[in-house]
Amino acid sequence: MNFLRKPWLIVLIVCLALVGAVSAQDETAFCDNLSISSADCELYLRAFSNPFNSVAFDLDMSMHYDSDTFGDPIHMAVVGTVSIDPEVRAELSDPNSDIFDSPIQALQQAIGAVNTRADIAIDIPDWSSDGYSMVPDRLRISMALIDSVGYIDFSDLHILAPDEIPDGWYGMDIRPFVPIIFGQMNPFQVQPDPSVSMNMMYPLEGFEMVRLPDVMIDGRPAAVLQGDADLGAIYNGVMGDAYRDMLRDMYAEMGVSPAQSDALIETLFAMYENMTMSMISIIDVETAYLYTLQVDIDMPFSGETWERLFGPGADMSSFMRGISMTMTLEMRDHNATAPATAPEDAEIIPFTEVMPLLLGRDSG
Repeated sequence: MNFLRKPWLIVLIVCLALVGAVSAQDETAFCDNLSISSADCELYLRAFSNPFNSVAFDLDMSMHYDSDTFGDPIHMAVVGTVSIDPEVRAELSDPNSDIFDSPIQALQQAIGAVNTRADIAIDIPDWSSDGYSMVPDRLRISMALIDSVGYIDFSDLHILAPDEIPDGWYGMDIRPFVPIIFGQMNPFQVQPDPSVSMNMMYPLEGFEMVRLPDVMIDGRPAAVLQGDADLGAIYNGVMGDAYRDMLRDMYAEMGVSPAQSDALIETLFAMYENMTMSMISIIDVETAYLYTLQVDIDMPFSGETWERLFGPGADMSSFMRGISMTMTLEMRDHNATAPATAPEDAEIIPFTEVMPLLLGRDSG
């Protein structure tokens, strides 16, 4: 039952799966399968690929278990900004750019071009803390990436383990870690399987979209598009075959045996079986900038679902009937957001102090 205490991982898997399915579609095939006009579909696709140099965002996520045991939902709120050097962004957007002649350096340059900060607050219900009195009702964590230095504020985490976790802001230049992580790999090189690419040309089954009445955002007209997805239908169709092939290739590269990978894939697909998702997108009619994305996921767990997850006789539907999640992303001030600044009181840890730890030696 430990997976029930990691709800954000479940949400991440589900969201990435659907976003991957939609974004991987051939534009014509995707639009032809929807009842909205081609212009509306083009606006929708532009909103999720439209580049910007800076933006302020507000992310709110809430997850609720349909269970007599688990009460209050887990809630997370994130407020932050993102900005990127427009010249570097333009180079990275051009697949023929000279920047890719040295892919590791290109990734380091991309990291240096991004300035971002996120202030995170997580509301922790009593049932998830297992009775530990030191766990606060709300946990705050702030993170930033400024001029290639990654920062994190450990203040609240320090309260949980004062002898093991430092207090305050700490930072470290993350560029030296790039060649260590990737070695001789090209981090920008992706070669999809031809059969997977071919399946992406088919319409996305189980996904429908309608345009609702427009609204005004900051005095500008904005389109409201609602998409509804039946993930069971999506992943039991042609897209499911493509997604299975992609996962098998990924697991093979990780050294997972075919039998193990098939078991993992079937477990994941069991979660999709009865899952539905609804999305509201609010998009500037002229610029195609995304203002709001609201996602509602409903994942009921039947006895059959439990048995597919954990084997015959594992029906726990009387204990856990399902999971629901709501995520709302608000984005404002596109191309008009000031870059984040580094925390003034942060202690910078030199890479030379970390390298011995990576090699298994005492840094002292």
